[in-house]
Amino acid sequence: MPTAQAQHRRYHAVANRLPRLPRELVHAVLGDLSIQNILELLCNHNLPYLDECASSHFTIRKFLSPKDLPEIKEYFTLYLKIRQVNRSNPHPQIEALEHDVYHFSPTTAANFIPTIKSVILLELKAYRPFLPILGHFMDSPVSEDQGDLMAVDAAVSQSPPNPTFPDPVFWDTKSVAGLNSIFELIDAAEVKLNTEKKAQLIRMADLLERYPNLLRTCCEKNQEPRDQKHRVAYLRLQAARMPTRQILENRFIARIVFAQKQFYLVPYDKVLRVFLKILQRYPPAPNAQSESSASQGEATPSSTQKKTRPQHQYPSRALKIVVAGFPQVYPHPADKSEPADKKDSESDLGSDSNPTRETRTPRVLHTQYSLPGFRGRGGPAQPSFHVFPEHPKPRHMRKWEGILPFAEAEFQWLEAFLSICDYMSKMQEEWSQGRTVADYWKSHVGGH
Repeated sequence: MPTAQAQHRRYHAVANRLPRLPRELVHAVLGDLSIQNILELLCNHNLPYLDECASSHFTIRKFLSPKDLPEIKEYFTLYLKIRQVNRSNPHPQIEALEHDVYHFSPTTAANFIPTIKSVILLELKAYRPFLPILGHFMDSPVSEDQGDLMAVDAAVSQSPPNPTFPDPVFWDTKSVAGLNSIFELIDAAEVKLNTEKKAQLIRMADLLERYPNLLRTCCEKNQEPRDQKHRVAYLRLQAARMPTRQILENRFIARIVFAQKQFYLVPYDKVLRVFLKILQRYPPAPNAQSESSASQGEATPSSTQKKTRPQHQYPSRALKIVVAGFPQVYPHPADKSEPADKKDSESDLGSDSNPTRETRTPRVLHTQYSLPGFRGRGGPAQPSFHVFPEHPKPRHMRKWEGILPFAEAEFQWLEAFLSICDYMSKMQEEWSQGRTVADYWKSHVGGH
């Protein structure tokens, strides 16, 4: 994947004018600059004349000789490339090189490459806690010849690296090419991660804009439909602001959306109840649902209804997706926790010990499709969508938590559910005398 990024190159005017000056004047200018500024000028603009002037300067050539300069430039160019990822502070910050050439002794020259290499490793170290997440968005490493990345810090990450991506201790850091490959691999993964999140924000905005009377966010407690224009505008704004790189900036756009323990958009409970009533009145034909029900070991709705109920041919593929996803929400593939095997209880929901998106979270409550511990049909218990009473607060979370996109299966389930709702809202079958299913839907749910 290409990892092109915005350039924050300085000294354009200087680089444009220096090649027009005689070598003696260029020597005078370079002599007044710090080593860091000289390297930034040479690497960002890559002008052979300036390289020659630096290597021929009476003092600078002791540190940036014609023999060593190409390798030093390679390391510093990679450092600049990593720094430019941080849009808020894209410029080099190597304290040891923030002095002019007269500050150094001749023996210091041999330490320039180790100094630059150490700050490159320090920059890459910032990605370490995110590797378990980025590992699911990474392409396969180009080379298996790997060395020792985290020699600057042998501490083990709190989260073990994803098994699909090599542990940092096996990365090749012995050459600038190896370091560049590591950065390109990580950078491409972050671009892929944030690109997917941006696309999901747009998809959620589109769904909410199209079905304002059917959908709400999981943070809303009010069950009455409301104007969702402000929420649609918010999601589109967050999508527009979503950068392709955020980790080095330590600033994550729309984190309150993606940090939720469940999918951000949830249909209203009344939509679910009308949906189930229509499904009960007009059970799906056996071939429309037998496959999905058999896979779950459950009876089809038609088998639990009176035999006199007229069966209806719904869009079979969409209905299979809806029924298969009714019991529980889908975790993202990058979520490593295993589904809870312990007995579910309603009192666990929303507690601090209750698992997050990675665990077995129910989707619907008090229906025949619910998980065994959440059925409770009859009496005051009405079918409803499960929504956590407590919502995560990003400021209390670790920086690598709550940044995953939602599972694609969640979008597919919601889109399938809404498509069936759309279908039901147009059904002309009789609901009662002089009243169609479409009329019943409109009176209880409204138009959309």
